[in-house]
Amino acid sequence: MALHIKDSAVTDSPTRITKESNFYTPFPSNEQVTFNEKQLLPLGLLSTTKLAQDDKDNILIAMPISMAIFDGDVPYIAYSLTDHGWQVDASYLESLSDDFESYGEYYQKAASFYKKHAFLNMSLNEAEDGEPLFEFGGQPELGCNWDAYLWDEESDDETRYFDAMDEESGDNYDHYATREIGFFDEQSGVDFSYLGTFSFSIYVDGGGEAIVFYSAKHKKVLIIAEFS
Repeated sequence: MALHIKDSAVTDSPTRITKESNFYTPFPSNEQVTFNEKQLLPLGLLSTTKLAQDDKDNILIAMPISMAIFDGDVPYIAYSLTDHGWQVDASYLESLSDDFESYGEYYQKAASFYKKHAFLNMSLNEAEDGEPLFEFGGQPELGCNWDAYLWDEESDDETRYFDAMDEESGDNYDHYATREIGFFDEQSGVDFSYLGTFSFSIYVDGGGEAIVFYSAKHKKVLIIAEFS
């Protein structure tokens, strides 16, 4: 798996989603989208009308039921749209947890809070403002832990990578800071594009963030954990 900066420009400007809209459904049910409830906690359903790609299948934004993500045992987990709905990929099944401890309980509280108030925040306090359910588009923040351990230092993209983070690189920064960020999985041949980010904290009170990548061709979502 290697991060790379694509030649194509970012097509979607950053959008902070705080409530239901015509392109995003928070906490979708299995009646709205088919998924494996023993593997995934559904956070949102993103309409592909928000994507420039010709993709008719809406994208499930979900949290894999895995303590390994929070324990740092695995840096990422992938799930895909199959004939039986969204499922965690076979190669990551061993990372799933039978007991999601208090995270599953907090998720249910968060879902109930949103259903009642139509917004969500980390403290589950109706007197406070709502926080983003999902931040769609743009570029992910680079120079963090998540890309540090997934970055291929021997790749040809090294100059692009550092120019995209360094405002003093001038024209190079202006250019690469507007390019799509992708991850290429050499083993499966799947090329992912950055989709957005969500905070673990408002859904499971677990701290950290999830960097979300997506492959429209393979109907596959990649969840990468970021703990600064």
